[in-house]
Amino acid sequence: MFAYFSPFLTYSSKKRIAKNASIQQYYKELSSLLCCDNKSKKKFLHDFIFQIDEFASEHDKETISYKMLSDRFGSPTEIANAFLAETNSLQLQNLIIHHSRRKKRILILLLIVFLFLVLHQMYKIYQSSLTKHDYIIETAYPGGSAPALEELGITNYRTY
Repeated sequence: MFAYFSPFLTYSSKKRIAKNASIQQYYKELSSLLCCDNKSKKKFLHDFIFQIDEFASEHDKETISYKMLSDRFGSPTEIANAFLAETNSLQLQNLIIHHSRRKKRILILLLIVFLFLVLHQMYKIYQSSLTKHDYIIETAYPGGSAPALEELGITNYRTY
């Protein structure tokens, strides 16, 4: 739970924020609402957590509530909307394109796997149809001399 903050905080910030459930809840909600690339998200959250740290240093950390954070900074939804409004629309467009390309690649990969499985199954069926009507008869005769197949009445045979 506390490792969630580790890439962004100094030791003193972690200690102060990790002990307050309201700050953790506020931070997690904000983080989940930001839908942008990871680099921008980490940079924004890194800067924002220091603002929360400054606010926490001005107040008693145990008395900071979710409402106090919302009054001071705005709700997580408002902050996320403001951040996304400021984010370059080209960056968001590139993100959407990236996700659509990823979906296409996954679909193509799944199609290739499906076709491979179908072709493999067809090959197995073909192989089984080749040996469907063939019989191998092994018969042991005493003395080691076997009669000719024509003598036994077998006229349709292959020699291997």
